[in-house]
Amino acid sequence: MSIDLRLARTAALTRSLNERVALISESSETFGSLKFLCECGVYDCGEQLVLTASAYEAIRLEPTHFLVHPEHVRYAVESVVVEHADSHVVVAKVGAAGRLAVATDPRDASEEPLARDADALV
Repeated sequence: MSIDLRLARTAALTRSLNERVALISESSETFGSLKFLCECGVYDCGEQLVLTASAYEAIRLEPTHFLVHPEHVRYAVESVVVEHADSHVVVAKVGAAGRLAVATDPRDASEEPLARDADALV
C-alpha cells in the first residue's frame, strides 16, 4: 500500500473518532465549540481543531471532505475546499484517497467501513 493510501486510511480512522465526538456532543446536548482531531492522516499528529458540532456536521455532508490543520494539507491526494483563516481547512480527498474516503465513510451503514481491503480501491 502506498504512503498516500496509508495516510488516507489513517485519516479515515481519525474521522471515525471525530464522528464519535460529534455523536457524544449531540446526545449530551453540548453547546459551543468542541475539540476535533486533525484528519490529516499522520499517525501521531494529535493537533486539535476547535469548531462547533454543526460546523463539523457541514464538513461531513460529503464523504470525501476532511478537517485538517492549515499546515497539514497534502496536495498530492487532496484539494482545499474551504480555508478558515488559521484555524482549520476543509479538504477533499481525490483519486484513490477519495475512493478510500467514500468506502470507509462511517455514515455508510451498508458494510463494516474499515473492514474492506484498501488495496482494491487503487
